[in-house]
Amino acid sequence: MTNPVLYLDCDGVLADFIGGVAQLIGKDFTEVLKTKKRPLGWALKEIFDIPDEEIWERITEDTWANLAPYPWAEKLVHCCEKHFGDRILLCTSAGYLDANKPFFKHAVAGKERWICKYFSQFANRTIIAFNKTHLASQRHILLDDSESNCDKFIANGGNAIVFPQYWNKHFPLVGDLYYLNKQLERVLATLETNNNTCCPNAGTCCCSR
Repeated sequence: MTNPVLYLDCDGVLADFIGGVAQLIGKDFTEVLKTKKRPLGWALKEIFDIPDEEIWERITEDTWANLAPYPWAEKLVHCCEKHFGDRILLCTSAGYLDANKPFFKHAVAGKERWICKYFSQFANRTIIAFNKTHLASQRHILLDDSESNCDKFIANGGNAIVFPQYWNKHFPLVGDLYYLNKQLERVLATLETNNNTCCPNAGTCCCSR
């Protein structure tokens, strides 16, 4: 039985993408929060009252590269490393390929700069994936701020933890690393229990099929 692997989302978990967008369009996200009911909508239009297309067209490589890391980012990575060691892969979306638009190219280049600057240990452990569902398996765990991504990951046989953010149902727990640590411990304990239950005899694990 292989050891569990963690797929760690980047934007909205480690990198403050929404804060970067707010700065790009001349808004203060803390002020925006005061005017919006929580949880916020997932679409940028629902947060900033500007059409998504207008915002996405303004996002460049430098936008991605210059995103601020969240205050908890370094501690969160250390917490994950305590449980998984080097069995952590950053799993981030850069949109999808389009020969007529530079968005994907800019996003990948900007994210590369950001990761190398703040978390260079992931230089050879980063996956660019628009659809993370294909990575799901019984020993894989996704930590992501998207409830939809987590639901799909679980539905396809994986395990997932929704990272608390203002745009999901766990918004009261934003920045609570104690909660995240307990959730990681819970999932790992469940995997260990399932492993022991499923595998009374070494080498005959039905979960490995």
